[in-house]
Amino acid sequence: MDKNFSLTAVLLALLASLLLHANASAQALPDSLGQSMLIKNTIVAVNHGNLTGNYTVLRDLASERFQKKNTASDLAATFTNLRKKKMDLSPILVTEPQLTQHPAEDKFRGRLQLIGYFPTQPQAVQFNLIFQHVKGGWMIDEISVAIAPVKPVAPK
Repeated sequence: MDKNFSLTAVLLALLASLLLHANASAQALPDSLGQSMLIKNTIVAVNHGNLTGNYTVLRDLASERFQKKNTASDLAATFTNLRKKKMDLSPILVTEPQLTQHPAEDKFRGRLQLIGYFPTQPQAVQFNLIFQHVKGGWMIDEISVAIAPVKPVAPK
């Protein structure tokens, strides 16, 4: 009987721990304003890297996994085409991002994916960003940024 009680107690403690973790993850998901700030901060860091050729700040804003995978030189190589276009991405600061998919949360791994674009002119700034929840905050974990022509919206 004591073994069953001990096993039950361990299972209940494990279940309680999992529920608390899931609840903490759910509470940590940023609202739309927080998501906008994450997106804008990331794109601005890319823009600063493009302007200066120095991507250390972008790298420093990222998760440990991202940092292990990417040196500042790797990031410079990744964004070479974007940098060569000499596009000023700062108009995103006064434009709201448009999400093209619902935010995708991976609660098990503590990640959040945001996909969309900024309807800036003459080119839209497209993004696919994944953030890792780290110590109460969100760090860049994967990043893709592109420039594309704005597609006209058909009248309703």
